[in-house]
Amino acid sequence: MRPSRKKIITQHFNKADHYDSASYLQRESAHHLALLINGQSADHKPHSILEIGCGTGHLSQKLIKLYPESSFILSDLAPQMLQRAECKIKQEEDLSLKIKFHLMDGEKLDPPPPSKEKFDLIASNLCIQWFTDRPAALKRLSGLLSPSGLLIMSTIAQGSFKEWQESCTDANAACGIPDYPSLAVLENDWPGNGVGKWTLCTIREPVPSALAFLRNLKHIGASLPHPEHKPVSITALQRAMTLFDRNHTEITYEIAFGVFRKDRL
Repeated sequence: MRPSRKKIITQHFNKADHYDSASYLQRESAHHLALLINGQSADHKPHSILEIGCGTGHLSQKLIKLYPESSFILSDLAPQMLQRAECKIKQEEDLSLKIKFHLMDGEKLDPPPPSKEKFDLIASNLCIQWFTDRPAALKRLSGLLSPSGLLIMSTIAQGSFKEWQESCTDANAACGIPDYPSLAVLENDWPGNGVGKWTLCTIREPVPSALAFLRNLKHIGASLPHPEHKPVSITALQRAMTLFDRNHTEITYEIAFGVFRKDRL
């Protein structure tokens, strides 16, 4: 029996042994996201925070520095990612009862976060692109927010990896890059119990070669293609890599940053 896509995603991230050293995009996105969160919560600092898909803790560490008096539940689907985050944070922070680590499917909220209270802030860095039903997931997450609570996240958007896509097209090779959503699609995903807005940010990562780019995707557990993708032949892949090396020295990510504020009542 073929494993579910969610299980495959978990396996990919559990194999990401070099995640911290390879995750340029995650670090850059976490930096932008932390600035956004700090600005949005300047007038009312969150006391209870849930992070969805904490990975190895890029965003977690920034939020703990911003809100040292707050309580945190840091969650991830992949056990090894969660263990890495806990080890990293233990080295720098005094882990009290205010910081909990929770193995959870962030899309289904299964098992539910170990908190009887609602959250003032739910944050997520580059996680929701893995969700199979994004609108339903955002609705569930909004249900965990306190009145006027914030849901702030980032996700990969349409136009990402364009250099690799162009190289594959010119080489007549199937690309396999998922169909990431446009801003218009994302705007339609917000639940009806508040107001949300998405903005786009372009992040460019220097890459020495196509091989380095593809290895980086594998190292961060992000090499999983879209479900209908059929593996490309070695010859076609080599053509695409040659074209990439000839024409490109960087890879472009279009990252969407979303801010949703739940209604007061």
